[in-house]
Amino acid sequence: MVARILIDSSVKGINKVFDYKVPEELISQAEIGKRVLINFGNGRGRKDEGIIVKLQDNPSKEGMRLKKISEILDDNCVVSREKLTLAKWMSKQYFCNVYDCLKLMFPPGTTAKFKEKNVKQKYENKISLKEDIETVKKYIKEDKIKSVKHMQVLNYLIESSGAAMQKDILDAVNITKGVLDTMQKKELIIIEKEEVKEEYSKLFESDIPYTPKVLTDEQENVYESIASLIDNDEYYNCILKGITGSGKTEVYINLIEKVINNNKKAIMLVPEISLTYMMAERFVSRFGNKVAILHSKMTNTERKREWMRIKNDEVKIVVGARSAIFSPIEFSNLGIIIIDEEHDLSYTSQTTPKYITEEVAKYMCKEAKCVLLRGSATPSIVTYYEAKEEDGILFTLNNRPNNAKPPEIEILDMKQEFTYANRRSRIYSEEFLDRLEENIKKGEQTIIFLNRRGHSAYYICDNCGAKLKCPKCDVAMTYHKKANLNICHYCSHAEKVTNVCKECGQSTLKMHGIGVEKLEEELYRVCKDVKILRMDADTTMVKDGHKKILDAFKRKEANCLIGTQMISKGHDIENVTLVLVVSADSLLSINDYKAGERAFSNMLQVAGRAGRKDKEGYVIIQTYDEKNEIIKAVKNQDYDSLYEDEIYFRRMLDFPPFCSIIQIDITADDLNVLSKAEKRFYMYLEKVKTDNMEIFSPKSPYIQKVNNKYRSYIVIKCIFDEEKARRIKFAVDKFEENEKFKVKISVTKDPIYVG
Repeated sequence: MVARILIDSSVKGINKVFDYKVPEELISQAEIGKRVLINFGNGRGRKDEGIIVKLQDNPSKEGMRLKKISEILDDNCVVSREKLTLAKWMSKQYFCNVYDCLKLMFPPGTTAKFKEKNVKQKYENKISLKEDIETVKKYIKEDKIKSVKHMQVLNYLIESSGAAMQKDILDAVNITKGVLDTMQKKELIIIEKEEVKEEYSKLFESDIPYTPKVLTDEQENVYESIASLIDNDEYYNCILKGITGSGKTEVYINLIEKVINNNKKAIMLVPEISLTYMMAERFVSRFGNKVAILHSKMTNTERKREWMRIKNDEVKIVVGARSAIFSPIEFSNLGIIIIDEEHDLSYTSQTTPKYITEEVAKYMCKEAKCVLLRGSATPSIVTYYEAKEEDGILFTLNNRPNNAKPPEIEILDMKQEFTYANRRSRIYSEEFLDRLEENIKKGEQTIIFLNRRGHSAYYICDNCGAKLKCPKCDVAMTYHKKANLNICHYCSHAEKVTNVCKECGQSTLKMHGIGVEKLEEELYRVCKDVKILRMDADTTMVKDGHKKILDAFKRKEANCLIGTQMISKGHDIENVTLVLVVSADSLLSINDYKAGERAFSNMLQVAGRAGRKDKEGYVIIQTYDEKNEIIKAVKNQDYDSLYEDEIYFRRMLDFPPFCSIIQIDITADDLNVLSKAEKRFYMYLEKVKTDNMEIFSPKSPYIQKVNNKYRSYIVIKCIFDEEKARRIKFAVDKFEENEKFKVKISVTKDPIYVG
C-alpha cells in the first residue's frame, strides 16, 4: 500500500504530496486524515510530520523507490475528507500552504510530532502568587522587580485575584514557560496542577428557566421567510439588516430551533469573545447541553472537551468566535451558519492562513446546501452590495420590540467647550457630566467609548520635541498606568516608566493624548458618585475577564462602563440609558478607504447600547468636526445615505466590491535589501500581469518598521479568480526560487487595512 502524504512545512515549494510506502504492520491503521511521521528529504534521523491525503496500491510514478512511514500518530482521523478539500480551496484562495489550513481544523491541543490523545487529561498548570497581593504590589512600587516580563506576569496575577492558568498567562503576556520557571525559582510564584472542569458550557447554566419570547410581526415575517428557505435544502445567501435592539438574536434562536427540528446542526459565530459569553448564556438557557462553545480564551483541555462533544454528535449548536467555523460538523449535518455582527473586522484573520470567515462560510454552505445568514445593524458595504445587486437575499428589521424607540443622538462641538469659564474637565463636555450625574441619581447606567487602550497615547520631550518610540518599531510607546509600564501596541515590547528623553538625556518627557485609563482617572476626579468598570484588552486578558466585567455591570456593581471597541456591539443591558463617544474624530483620521464605513459602524453600534427596553436612550458624540458627513449620518441613524455615498466613491475609484485588493507585503531585516528586493519583485509581477490586473508600484507603509523588520507593500486590484491567484503565486514562487534576497513575502486577499 502507498500513502500520499502532505508534509507539514512552511516552505512553499513543499506544498504538495509525496508518496510513502505503508509498512505491513501499519496497513490496518492507515486512513485518510491521520497524521504520520516520515523521514523527508535528506534529513537523516529527523522525523517530519505529515498527513495521509490518499491511499493507493501503487506509486504515482512507475519504478519509484519509496521511503516507509515511520509511525502513525493518531488513533482516529484528525480531519475528514471534506475538510481536506476545504483546506485545499483555502490554500489557493489565501496564498498559503494546505497544511497551515489543516491545522485550523485539528483537535485543539494537537501538537506536531505527538500522538493525538483522548481527553483523559484533567489537569493543567495553575500559577499563583507566592505572597499576598498587597505585598506583591509593594514590591512592584518599590522597584524590587527588575525584569519587565516578571512585572507583567505579576500584574496579570494581581488582576486575576492572585492565580491564573498557565496557558492564559503565556498567551496574554507573550512569554515562554521558561520565564515562569525562573519566577518560581525566585519564589515569586507557585506552579501547581489543577483539575479542569468537565464541560465548559456548564459555566453558562442559569437557575432562571428560559422563557420563550413572542416574536413581533416583523420578526415573524423574517423568520417565516428564512425558515421556508431552510426547508429547501439549497444554498441561500441571506443578509439580515436590523437596527440595534431590533431582536435579531431572537430570530437566530428560532431559526436554529427550526434547523434542530429538521435533524441538522448550526454554527453561530460572534466577533468578540465578550459576545461569545452573552450569546452562550442565551443559547445554553434555551437549548441546554445541546450547545458547545469554542473560543481562544479557553484552555486546551476545555476546547478539546467541547471539540470532542461536537465530534461525538453530543451537541447540535456550536457558538463561538471566528475559529468555531472549523468545528468538526460534517457538511451533510449542517443546516445553517449564522454570522452575527458580520461587519466586524475580527472575522478576517491577520495571521497565516489569512482567511476571511464569510468566504469560508459561503464555501461550506454551498457544499452543505444550506442557508448562510449574516446579520448586522451596519452591514459592511460589500455585504450590502451583495444583498442589493448580487445573489444576496435581504431581510430587514426596522423597529425595536414593544415600541421601544432608538436613542436620540446629539453631536456636541467640543470647540464650544473651550468657551466655558468654569469648565470641569478638558475631556468630558459639561452636558455629558450633567446628564451623567442625573443618570446616577435615577439609578441608570452609562457607557463611555474610546477606541484607544492605555492611559496616555504618547510622550513628547519638552526640551527637544522627540517622541518616546519603541526601539523595535517606528511607533510611539503608550503609557499603561495600571501596569506602570510603557508598552508598544505593535510588538508588545515593554519598558519601565521614565521621564528621561532618550534623544537629549533631559528629564523632560511629558505625556500627551488619552486612552481609556485616562478616561477612568478623569471621571473619578470630576464625579464623586461614579463607580466605574473598564473593559479593554488589558482588563479582559484574565480568564473569563469579559464575562466577569459584563456580569458585574449587569448586577449594577458599577454605574459606568468605560471601554474600547469590545463594548460597542451586541450587549443588551436594559439599564443603560446614556452613551458617550469620546474623540469621534480619531475614528475618521485613519488613512484607509474603509475609514468612513468603520467609523459609522463603531459609533452607531455603541449608540445602540442605549435605551434597549422601555427606557429612553440618549447618546452624545463629542467631536471637533460636527459638519462631517459621516457624523451627520450617525446622528440621523441613516445607514442608507452612508451606503450610497460609499458605493459611489468606490465605483468611481474601483475599490471593493467592484474589485478585490491583493496586498503583497515584503519584509526584511535591512532597509537597503528591502529597497532592492521590492523593485526586483515588482518586475516579476509585471511579467504575469493581464489586461484586467492593475499593479501599483511598491510603497512604504505609514509605520515602516515593526519588531525590527522593515516593510513595504505592493497593491494589486483585480477581479479575483483562480487564474489571478495562480499568476500571483507563480510570480512569488519564481522570485523566491531565482533571487537570493533575505526577504519574506506574504500575500493577503482583501486585507483589513491597506498599507
